[in-house]
Amino acid sequence: MKTKLLYPLIALLIGLLAIEFSCFIFFSVFRDRFGFRNINAHTISRSDIPKLKEQYDFSLGWKKHYATSFGERPRRIEYRRPLLAVFGSSYTYCDQVNDADTWEEQLAAILAGDVYNFGVDAYGTDQAYLRFKEDAAKVSTPIVLLGVSTENINQIVNRYRPFYSEHTGHSLTKPRFILRNGVRDLLENPIRNANEIEKLLDPKFVESLGENDWWFRRDTQPLLGFPYTAILFQKRFWLEAFRHKGGHRVDDFNPRPWANLWTYPPARDLMFSFFDSFVAECKAADRAPVIVLLPSHTEVLAEMDGRHPKKIAVALAYAHAHGYACFDGTSAFAKNSRTKEDVNKFFQRHFTPLGNKMIASELAGFLTEQKLIEDPTKK
Repeated sequence: MKTKLLYPLIALLIGLLAIEFSCFIFFSVFRDRFGFRNINAHTISRSDIPKLKEQYDFSLGWKKHYATSFGERPRRIEYRRPLLAVFGSSYTYCDQVNDADTWEEQLAAILAGDVYNFGVDAYGTDQAYLRFKEDAAKVSTPIVLLGVSTENINQIVNRYRPFYSEHTGHSLTKPRFILRNGVRDLLENPIRNANEIEKLLDPKFVESLGENDWWFRRDTQPLLGFPYTAILFQKRFWLEAFRHKGGHRVDDFNPRPWANLWTYPPARDLMFSFFDSFVAECKAADRAPVIVLLPSHTEVLAEMDGRHPKKIAVALAYAHAHGYACFDGTSAFAKNSRTKEDVNKFFQRHFTPLGNKMIASELAGFLTEQKLIEDPTKK
């Protein structure tokens, strides 16, 4: 009996060793093709520090420091008629276009009034809300806009940007909120001043930042090491392999495409708490609040195909249920597009100048419908 069992066991062992060795060779050769967990990959290099110090901001994490009246993105024309202040992330800031081509500047031209752009790339809605609290009172505009893209929910549960997006131009920590029994607690920026940025050179300090970071705790990246065969049983490996094959490789702009935090109550409720506070604080200051949903290329294509983006739908439903003025950019793009080629003209990952022009025109119409401004075509 022992002899009969011995040979199959030896054969099985040889087979497992062969598989393990094959996996070792494969993942050693293609290690840059897939994502693997490595805390050292999240540390900064000493050469990064000067640039990071320029971006650093204790209360917000980071921001662009412009020599403008209120630190807003430079405007081409001063109308001397303060009208709107806008807060948000890169779709609000209008990444990838010149100052004159932002939707804020094109909206300002339509309304003949000043539109102040306080958007910052890579912001979560928590940072946009904090910047609103910091700067809105300085700008006496009767209308305030909060720009939101559905991806922004991913950043509100993030503490250290590289845990969410590894190769990023913003390798800095940020404040974040924790929602407990309906009450938000603020966890301040763990980097207290610009000189402490050097702490990000230390892997142990970087790892400690993961305690209150959803992405660090939910990181599904496998370890690159023995047993290499175990990598084959990781969902992350197969998702990356599939998306790369289909031309949609997992990248820094959308590093967790399979995680939908709009269906995860702690994150969703936290996001909606920012909606509530933004609206309540605007109204308390006798200013009109508007939530502006700014879609991705994929969301617009889904809308055109009749597959209404679920994340957009969740945000819209909440805003409408609470009577909040909410502009749906997805429908605006779909209404102005007949083909995929039309949509492509509006996007270059962020909006093109043409996409920004369309948003400005549709938003002007929305503000008119909401009776927040006079019809600019009748002036």
